[in-house]
Amino acid sequence: HSKMSTMDGVCTVDAYFKQAAKWGHKAFALTDHENVQAFPEAQEAMKKYGVKALYGCEMNMVDDQLEYIYNPSDVELHDATYVVFDFETTGLSARYDRIIEFGAVKFKDGMVIDSMDLLIDPEIEISRFIQEKTHITNAMVKGQKKIKEALAIMNGFIGDSILVSHNASFDIGFLNEAFINNGGKEILNPVIDTLSLSRYLFPNNKSHTLGSLCRQFDVSYDENVAHRADYDAGVLNEAWQAMLAILL
Repeated sequence: HSKMSTMDGVCTVDAYFKQAAKWGHKAFALTDHENVQAFPEAQEAMKKYGVKALYGCEMNMVDDQLEYIYNPSDVELHDATYVVFDFETTGLSARYDRIIEFGAVKFKDGMVIDSMDLLIDPEIEISRFIQEKTHITNAMVKGQKKIKEALAIMNGFIGDSILVSHNASFDIGFLNEAFINNGGKEILNPVIDTLSLSRYLFPNNKSHTLGSLCRQFDVSYDENVAHRADYDAGVLNEAWQAMLAILL
């Protein structure tokens, strides 16, 4: 990778070929991320240092089939009970970060039958960035239930419902990691990912964020209030009901 690979390669192609010649290499391969901008420089360096250039490119692959269902089951959609949920966390890593809020809405037969908002003490500091993004401070979670007790409460609320999440791989990743770290097992509930489902149903949309999905169905979405688990779960539930009407 040359310096044409953003945040990865650091040297010029000329410098690489010069060093390759110094070490006695006969050829040098370029495989920059998603671009071939270094090829002209490689042609000049090849002539200059007598090292053959091998031209390549590192590309990203996308699955033909979008995975928007996890743990599929034979439950009829119109008969199901859904728990539409969202997490707020201390960061993006399910392994190193922690859940700080669980917000959920339970939905059945066209009606909201229960809801929950649970703050969780992560037992680590919440960064200033996360505090500003979620409006959840260290003081707010201090003294709240620890994750093991919180998981038991969440598990009781979820039961055997179908889970609905926007970007389920993130939320389910955190949930499974928390269960495993506390002596439990990964969840077996069916999971519907509204992010992937949005991409499938509305392929021409430029954005598939939760806000964009809400606007697709004229669901009120306030950016100033968003990024709290209970709020995001609530608006996602409204959007999910609209998506469900399409699926049925």
